[in-house]
Parts: sequence; C-alpha cells; structure tokens
Amino acid sequence: MRVGRSWPCVVPIERPACPGVLYGLLEAFREAVWLRDVDAFSYAEIAATLDVPIGAVMSRMLRGRRLLFGTLLASIDAGPVAAEARRARGERQ
Repeated sequence: MRVGRSWPCVVPIERPACPGVLYGLLEAFREAVWLRDVDAFSYAEIAATLDVPIGAVMSRMLRGRRLLFGTLLASIDAGPVAAEARRARGERQ
C-alpha cells in the first residue's frame, strides 16, 4: 500500500496485512481508498470512475482511512510488539 502525503504513516506496517484489512472495509470505502492510495488516482478520477460527486469521494476517503487506521491500530495493539512494550513499561497484560 502506498502511503501518500495526505496520510502519513508513523507506524511500520507489514505489507501482507494491508490488503486483508482493506477487504474488511465496506465496498464504497474500499474502492475509494484503493483507487487513491494504491492506484494513485486523483480525486477527480475516482469520482469519474465511481460515478459519484467529488464530495462523496472525499467523504469516503476520510471515513475509509479512519476505519482502516483504527483496524490497523487495533491489530498493532494486540500484537507481540505491543505486548513486549507493555511488559517493558511494567503494565499488566
């Protein structure tokens, strides 16, 4: 998954995890996010491809990215790196 200027990624994510998470999004959000962040379409190109107003594309991008980020963050919080970090800080599991 290509991460653009509009969505900086501060947590390294393994590439194989991303497509699976994308397929978990509702189709409308998945299409918009995929076309922008993977295929590098402009918002106008996405609007034309999906036959929706550009405002709908912007809304779908925002909501889709939020859902994607939340899902990825939850998977990171549940992973072995997060568990090790909690142990290092002395937190309970």
